[in-house]
Amino acid sequence: MINTGVLQRNPFPGSRPFFSSEDQLFFGRDKAVADVIDVLLNRRFVAMVGASASGKTSLIQSGVIPALLADMKREWVPVYIRPGKRPMESLIRGIQRVFSKNISESDVHSFLNSSQSIGDFLKEKGLTNYHYFFVVDQFEELFTWPVALKKRKSGKNPDAVHFINHLMRLVGEKEIQIYLMLSIRGDFLDYCSNYRELTERLNKSKYLLPQMNRNDLKEAILEPFHVAGASVESGFEEYLLNDMEEVELALPMLQHALKKTWNHWKSRGNTNMSVSLEDYQ
Repeated sequence: MINTGVLQRNPFPGSRPFFSSEDQLFFGRDKAVADVIDVLLNRRFVAMVGASASGKTSLIQSGVIPALLADMKREWVPVYIRPGKRPMESLIRGIQRVFSKNISESDVHSFLNSSQSIGDFLKEKGLTNYHYFFVVDQFEELFTWPVALKKRKSGKNPDAVHFINHLMRLVGEKEIQIYLMLSIRGDFLDYCSNYRELTERLNKSKYLLPQMNRNDLKEAILEPFHVAGASVESGFEEYLLNDMEEVELALPMLQHALKKTWNHWKSRGNTNMSVSLEDYQ
């Protein structure tokens, strides 16, 4: 008999990050999620610092955001952006995506051509009765786009100054509950020292994302299989971790291997069989 309780879709994202809708498949980061939220709620600001491919985006999307949305005491509104080439436009359009019925294209253009703060804009629109969670992921984009590099040669990038000033004003907003999280690669942290208020906040509210320990990695390997309705051969996770220790273990690489393993197991046509080393190899 075919096991009809098995998910049809692959429970592993592969090389891309986890999405917010995949939180039920995201494992191994419970402590990091709790620690980030603790700093965020106490300071209204947290900067998560980590290496490339350390899982920062997945932690935000499938860890922190779902945890806040599960808070029954507050009505959280996540606004997730990446700076991109035009950071201020990214910011206002991030809000527009959430409130598409309240914010028109004309409103966006008017804001971008004004000196209005985001806080004043939200007040003007009557959007003040929420707990906002602003996320600026891949904050290093502020310093790495070609246009940003060109402008920085003569000193501070004025677009970055303008954007960072707006973010700092958000954290200091007194009439609206606004919480801000930045995610930045550790090798770009020095660039932030050019901005005094940002530096001061970083020194008080920085969270260095730790590497996942072996038990965390085992959970990240096994639990998605179990949630998806599959059983796993004993010792599978130990072999996989030992095998991948021979190279520098990056989480996207691990997820890619697991995605391929699932596909091979499904292609065998018998979901009553356990996922085995044969599927991985």
